[in-house]
Amino acid sequence: MNFIELFISGGALMWVLLSLFLISMFLIIERFVFYSWHYFRVEDSLKRIQEILTLGGADASRQLPLDKSCHNPLLLAGAQMYEAVFKGRVHFENIAQRQAHRWINRYERGLRLLALIGVISPLIGLLGTVWGMVLAFEKMAALSDKVTPADFAEGISLGLMTTVAGLVVAIPAIAATKIYERKVDKLTDGFNEVSSHLEEWFFNENED
Repeated sequence: MNFIELFISGGALMWVLLSLFLISMFLIIERFVFYSWHYFRVEDSLKRIQEILTLGGADASRQLPLDKSCHNPLLLAGAQMYEAVFKGRVHFENIAQRQAHRWINRYERGLRLLALIGVISPLIGLLGTVWGMVLAFEKMAALSDKVTPADFAEGISLGLMTTVAGLVVAIPAIAATKIYERKVDKLTDGFNEVSSHLEEWFFNENED
């Protein structure tokens, strides 16, 4: 029995699992491209911001927005925070929160659906297995004393196909979700670092 025959023997739930697999693969690849495009390092971003700010005043305000070409979320948000600095602490804090919220939402996009696929896929697979075993026992009951060990083994193996398929869908989905959630945590920490450094450079020094 080849792969296509095994797939078809799994029943309608195999098509559901195939759909979930395709959706999860799309999300995994799309998020990978997004995170690669918006790659950042917290230390390098802080160093770059500090280098630009040493230019001072108008020069810094012209230089920071130029970093938009690198797609670094910390530098993009840093440019917005820098412009808000001159309108007071409250305005700066509001802008910092908005920028963090905006970028974190972009980084989290699709992760809930990916996590949901990772959770429900094994359950769908288990449902298919239970249903397959029910059908196998019904077949054996119909055969009565003509049942052979081969008939029993075939029914069970076909029933277990959906469990295997469910795990194949779930494992990469769950693994990718955990990896990508770490990137969201790193971004959150990065925003806290940038905003706290800007606040220290511009407000705490002035208060001292």
